[in-house]
Amino acid sequence: MDNPLKGERAANIDWFIFIASTVIIVAVCIPLGLYPQAGAHVLNDAFVYVTEELGIVYILFSMVALGFLLYLAFSRFGDVKFFRDINKGVVKYVRASLR
Repeated sequence: MDNPLKGERAANIDWFIFIASTVIIVAVCIPLGLYPQAGAHVLNDAFVYVTEELGIVYILFSMVALGFLLYLAFSRFGDVKFFRDINKGVVKYVRASLR
């Protein structure tokens, strides 16, 4: 099978952002997986801080973000398809991996 992600598309990867985000995700997920009770306590404390300390600002920001996303979804930008030329090949690989 021909890999649709090889070639010039692979050269467009920003390796700094890819590696930095992978390190951050792993650095958050490993402690949460190793210590689930402590992780639940830390996440609960963060949730309580955001919802109680920020209060109405948190709710307003959430509503503005939701409104902006709805605007994008129903505007002329809502029909934009990214990676249109490689979608068929990627879907083929996804279907093969799910079998």
